[in-house]
Amino acid sequence: MLASRMALVAAEVPVDVKEAVSKAKDYAAAVFDAEQPTNIGLEEIRFDDALNQRLITVRFSRPWDASKPLVTALGRDLDPKRSYKVVHLKDDDGRVVSVTDRRVEPSVPDACSSTRTCFCCSSSGPPPDHASPRIGARASTRSTTSCC
Repeated sequence: MLASRMALVAAEVPVDVKEAVSKAKDYAAAVFDAEQPTNIGLEEIRFDDALNQRLITVRFSRPWDASKPLVTALGRDLDPKRSYKVVHLKDDDGRVVSVTDRRVEPSVPDACSSTRTCFCCSSSGPPPDHASPRIGARASTRSTTSCC
């Protein structure tokens, strides 16, 4: 009777954050082992009260995520792309419930919007009427504006 009561109390004790992070990283490394993940690291930790789960985002690189062959003297990729996965752990026992993708949108400046300064021509306010950017200006990914 005492042993079962102690087991019940032990099951209700939340998992330590460091232990949960370690478990999430180890789990991601094991699950994606065939894909040869490298640079496995922690990105963020969130807690979902409704599900009583820790949502631990881990990142890692895979061989095909490597950038162009821009390599340092040590033979490492200077800026490898990363995959982001959210490992869902039950807080009461640390059991892994699921692993989901976390999409990360690239951070691109919003050029020539009506409320921001244009990053290619430094004007502010509405987009200017000129058709080409200044010499030496950065190219923009937005094709809907006349100056960028």
